[in-house]
Amino acid sequence: MKTITHYSILKTTALGNLLLTADEKHLTGVYFEDCDHVPASRMRWLLNPEHEVLVQTGAQLKEYFKGTRTSFSIPLGP
Repeated sequence: MKTITHYSILKTTALGNLLLTADEKHLTGVYFEDCDHVPASRMRWLLNPEHEVLVQTGAQLKEYFKGTRTSFSIPLGP
């Protein structure tokens, strides 16, 4: 069974825009949006800003950059 990679863009963080990726249940990557290290397979990813893990990751990263979060509770995958 082929795993679908979902992604969303977290805009205007302290580091610039971040590209977040997830499989069905886990965060699988955090990338700088326009950098060369984003995998070439991105062309096959599914833009899904409503994905539960991506929404949770975005919210926690925003809290971290505001200084109100010091730890994360995001399910991680390889």
